[in-house]
Amino acid sequence: MHTACCCPHRCFMSAALNRCCPNALLFLAQELGTYCGYSTILLAAHLKDPSAKVYTIDICEENVQIAKQMIAHAGLTDKVVHVVKPLDQAVEELRAALKSQQASCFEVVFIDHEKSVYLSDLQLLVKEQLIREGSVVVA
Repeated sequence: MHTACCCPHRCFMSAALNRCCPNALLFLAQELGTYCGYSTILLAAHLKDPSAKVYTIDICEENVQIAKQMIAHAGLTDKVVHVVKPLDQAVEELRAALKSQQASCFEVVFIDHEKSVYLSDLQLLVKEQLIREGSVVVA
């Protein structure tokens, strides 16, 4: 697969996924900060199992609507679940996602939202056991 990157941190994210997950065998990924959906598409493109999902979390409905159009254009709608609320209000939904996927944690988390809450959101993911040792976090 060839992926064109439009900005350096997304090139880094793509390279990190290729390095950490070279066989593209991800089953469950999470993104904090959807914006226009570009990173969501990169994550979803690494999901090869038909039941694998990316859970993308954003507080802005307008961003999510734009992202949905981009993701549909990429043909990846069935791989993406949109959650429109802050992370602290999405914990139960994410736990349910883990349970439905029969997973113990998210394998990959891409944090690309409000910089001032990176650390607190990462700590919340750890506290709530949504990520564990072995999870890959790209921020």
